Amino acid sequence: MTENMHTDALVTPEDLEIQVVGVGRRLLAMALDAVFVAFLSMIGAALAGMAGLVLSSLNSSDAEAVSNRFIIAFGLTISVIYFIGCWASGGQTLGDYAATIRVVSSDGSRVSWGRAALRFIGYIVSAIPMSIGFLWIAFDSHRQGWHDKIAHTYVIPSDQQFSPGEAVIFTPTDPERSWIWIAIWGVLAFIAPGALIAASVWVLGPFMNHLIRYLAGVT
Repeated sequence: MTENMHTDALVTPEDLEIQVVGVGRRLLAMALDAVFVAFLSMIGAALAGMAGLVLSSLNSSDAEAVSNRFIIAFGLTISVIYFIGCWASGGQTLGDYAATIRVVSSDGSRVSWGRAALRFIGYIVSAIPMSIGFLWIAFDSHRQGWHDKIAHTYVIPSDQQFSPGEAVIFTPTDPERSWIWIAIWGVLAFIAPGALIAASVWVLGPFMNHLIRYLAGVT
């Protein structure tokens, strides 16, 4: 019901124009997040691996298996805390901050913890079917990917805002560039379909990437 209040069907002088960010800047933010999360994951993996080896030696169990479980669990934990925490605390990951964009709820309010968790799940849903959920951003009128649809969120420039109850007109920042991203996706889908999954979920962390590739049957 709230989303129906924000429409571009009828424009009046009282309507507030808000830009919704397209694929380009969002890909930049995701790439920066991928680097940061990968860095944290490598440090965490080393510490978790050492802890696993110590515990396995005390329990006389398989050292490698215990260490691997610790490493995977730590990597997944970092990804979950980083993304959900950043979205819920201020609507911006470090990548979003660098790209001057932020995530807001469909009524313009701050993203709740529950909504942030849904969006993280939506990232996985968007990635698994050859990244179609991310490609959706390119031709959606409100530049929402599947993860945005699932969590009812928008990605807007960080210097813009709107409040619940305001009449809002959404304008894409890249209205004429949809075909470019569709063409790029089509080329990748033909040449290296597995790369679409690997590249899109790498932003969630190396261990999340490994897990999703396994669940999706990508070797």
